[in-house]
Amino acid sequence: MEALKDISPEFADLLIEFPFGDVYSRPDLDLTSREIATVSALTAMGTAAPQLKVHVQLPLMLVVVHKKSLKL
Repeated sequence: MEALKDISPEFADLLIEFPFGDVYSRPDLDLTSREIATVSALTAMGTAAPQLKVHVQLPLMLVVVHKKSLKL
């Protein structure tokens, strides 16, 4: 992302602001349903391995953090 910011800072900002600011803030779907749809779409694309990795690992990390907080 940093390399893209050097070339086109406005485009780099748009790549973050649109999916996370506009799409993820819509109230129509809960976060779990939204992540399932995202993982499904990225898997179907077949060309988005880095993005898929993030969207698969993040929920797993959140479950671990949640389980640890329940033990406190």
